[in-house]
Amino acid sequence: MKIIYILAYLLGINCHISMINPPSRRNQASPYYVSQGLVNYNLRSPLNVSPDFFTFPCKGFTPGPSVSTFNGNNIQVTLEGTAVHGGGHCQFGVSYDDSEFLVLKTVLNSCLLDSMTYNFDLPENAPGGKMTVFWTWVNRVGNREYYMECADVTVNNGNSPNKFAELKGTELLVVNLPGYSIIPEWNPSDSADQDGRTLFYARKEMVLTVNNNGEKVELPEKVELPEKVERPEKVERPEKVERVKKPEKVELPEKVERPEKVERVKKPEKVERPEKVERPEKVERQERVERQKGIKKNKKERFEILPELTTCNLGEMKCKNSGFNTCVNNNWVYRDCAAGTYCKKNGNSIICDYT
Repeated sequence: MKIIYILAYLLGINCHISMINPPSRRNQASPYYVSQGLVNYNLRSPLNVSPDFFTFPCKGFTPGPSVSTFNGNNIQVTLEGTAVHGGGHCQFGVSYDDSEFLVLKTVLNSCLLDSMTYNFDLPENAPGGKMTVFWTWVNRVGNREYYMECADVTVNNGNSPNKFAELKGTELLVVNLPGYSIIPEWNPSDSADQDGRTLFYARKEMVLTVNNNGEKVELPEKVELPEKVERPEKVERPEKVERVKKPEKVELPEKVERPEKVERVKKPEKVERPEKVERPEKVERQERVERQKGIKKNKKERFEILPELTTCNLGEMKCKNSGFNTCVNNNWVYRDCAAGTYCKKNGNSIICDYT
């Protein structure tokens, strides 16, 4: 009976591949799982097949204690087994909660053929502390299967486990399981569409946000948008606004007739100056003598308007007695000469002079 179990164990070892460093969960390469009697000897089986029907992710095993420590951000994974099924496609990466897996290294077609040891680097800002290291494999030849294992490790990279970080990488591709795409067997010379590389190329870049001792930060649930906002009823436009018509063309008045040429007022004819007033003849010497003697005339005689209307020329002057007359508005106006002088004719004019 023991021989049968030993043969079954040896066949299981040679059937497929297992991650031995860091040791995957329930792996016989882990002293912890051996000491606790928790080893599963079917770990090399793919997901969703007999006898264990391991589930996605991590074969359904919950996180355990850390089984390996890495100093720095470089992670090295070592695989073991001989049934490589023609190689295939592998993905390597980390997770902080076993729900989101950040792929940091991908090997297409040649996985398990050129090496059984693979290295990848954590992002420089990755928090230190505990995390999950995983690997997946899509075999090239054989039944269409999907392999996955996870290991619990501790990373000492100088970053605080409580550090908030956004880690950039690629999303994990899952195939050959119920509800997922199937990659058929392929030859090394097949196209990307035939060997499934197209699916790997189509993976999206992702950002894994972590904090609180390396735990993944939970994003809020999907925000429910408000129900459709009803638009207000159609706003009735006002009736067509009549534009104000331009006023009818303003009729200009008929041509304004200019007044006939205005006759300028002629200047009055040149006023004829009166002829030169003839001065009266020389007053008698006796009168001069009387003036010198200071004989005074009656004041009425000094300025006398002749009672009779006389026709004379305006400004005309003539001697009278010891004074002289001047024509003003056709009237003779009498004036005395200054004391000690007498009126005498001087050509066509008169003067008051001494003897």
